[in-house]
Amino acid sequence: YEVFPAPFLLKAVHEHASFGMDDSAIIHARGLGDVAEAIRARTARFGKPFFAERFVDGREFNLSVLSD
Repeated sequence: YEVFPAPFLLKAVHEHASFGMDDSAIIHARGLGDVAEAIRARTARFGKPFFAERFVDGREFNLSVLSD
């Protein structure tokens, strides 16, 4: 199973799902170093921590579940 090259989506760790989401939030990484550098750059740009997840083309839904 080969992980790279692959697209990744950069997301804020502690923010709403759409925070910092623009065209530059999707990166095309050749290796782990590309992913790490993109996370560092985005964290510096927004002043908040980011993480990367493998990009899956299509819509994303956020759901909240409440229980009593």
